[in-house]
Amino acid sequence: MILPASISDADRIGLEEKILRQLKASGGEQFQSELGRALGIPKSTLSSALNDLHQRGIIVKVKKGRENLIRLDEKYR
Repeated sequence: MILPASISDADRIGLEEKILRQLKASGGEQFQSELGRALGIPKSTLSSALNDLHQRGIIVKVKKGRENLIRLDEKYR
């Protein structure tokens, strides 16, 4: 099995900025699936970026049924 090349720091930072801009444009929250469609990025790439943002306290993940609602933390709105 060939593993995909890891994302570079510059690409990761750019992706995080896109995620944060999209969340701000949607009122500070959006379902993870909608976020992925809006940005046109693979689910695994989005999930990894969101996990990093969550660990750093920038976003909050709220489980809504089978989906995650992604919210910007109040201090980043």
